[in-house]
Amino acid sequence: MAYQASILTQVLAHVNRHDFQKQVSKQNGDRKISNLSCFCLLVAMIYAHLKPNRTIRDIVLGFETAASKLYHLGMKAAPKRSTISDSLADRPAQVYEDYYRKILESLNRNERRRLGMKVNLIDSTTISMCIEKFEWAKYRKRKGGIKLHVMLDSYTHLAEQILVTNAVCHDMNAIRGEIEFKKGQMYVYDRGYACYNYLYDIEIARAFFVTRLKSNWKYRVLKNRSFRKGTGVLKDQLICVTGSKKDEYPVALRLVTFHHKKSGKTLKFLTNNMKLSAKRIADIYKMRWQIELFFKWIKQHLKVKTFLSTTANGVKIQVWCALITYVLLHKIKELVTSKIDVFAIYRRIQDHLFEGIDLFDLIAERVKRRKTQEEYDQLELLYA
Repeated sequence: MAYQASILTQVLAHVNRHDFQKQVSKQNGDRKISNLSCFCLLVAMIYAHLKPNRTIRDIVLGFETAASKLYHLGMKAAPKRSTISDSLADRPAQVYEDYYRKILESLNRNERRRLGMKVNLIDSTTISMCIEKFEWAKYRKRKGGIKLHVMLDSYTHLAEQILVTNAVCHDMNAIRGEIEFKKGQMYVYDRGYACYNYLYDIEIARAFFVTRLKSNWKYRVLKNRSFRKGTGVLKDQLICVTGSKKDEYPVALRLVTFHHKKSGKTLKFLTNNMKLSAKRIADIYKMRWQIELFFKWIKQHLKVKTFLSTTANGVKIQVWCALITYVLLHKIKELVTSKIDVFAIYRRIQDHLFEGIDLFDLIAERVKRRKTQEEYDQLELLYA
């Protein structure tokens, strides 16, 4: 009977070992390592994210029950609990961060083509921690936490840029100078990121932005623009900044006032794009909900709310491995011809990680449970 690699092995086949080892060599990640290499730690973390495990002990037990499959995963034996714990503290988190950026580049270019303008969604999410265990992540008096600052591609739904900081770090301070604005692209922000001199940097780069107007901002209306009625748009105006902040944004801006019928709220959107319709500006800001769904997805389905290590390095490794796992699921989705979302792929493979089933048969739900070797041996005895 032909050998069939396990589901976990087939998922890891989408990890380019050559590219990963490049990042390991760059950071001397495997220097003086004899037990658990950077790659083997990646295997353990991907397993932890795909198969919900509460503790490191659960991961160890999972590998011990599949001892015969570990060779094909690049592991000699099931790692010990202390080995995984020490590895999370000692292996360079930069290896996994750099590989995440590398794996993004390897995605199918057809998947990354867009019709029209590329829209980037920027926001952050806080992950709470126990301050007694994570003293380095001080946030409030009795609370700790880290913050993920994300720039999400609205087309691919992948995080193209991520920063991990302490939760106490303000959103604006974290991303200032970190995002390279590209000509012609759109950047969508919540009101918390709205800062005149920051928005003017986007204007200088000949890129575009959409954000919410803060209630205390002072401005003067230069012109009322015409707009299509019946779309929810109440006003479309050209404005200029007044008051003490007028020198921070010295050119005209566009203010779109929109009434959201379902919530009954009236929203004011600020943008420097003068060509798109007012309704289109409102729709672009509505896309920001995608990044909230991204945060919800990784928090609910991947292991980023509880951590296997109390060190800052270990927490970062776990977060970056979660994001690598998310991209691997997207890479698998690219290869599936039928329409299926990433969550469905995740649910179908998580209970079969060490089974010798074809990955794409499992995803397509054409697979039936295969008999184990013991069952085949039993049948042979019956025939004898």
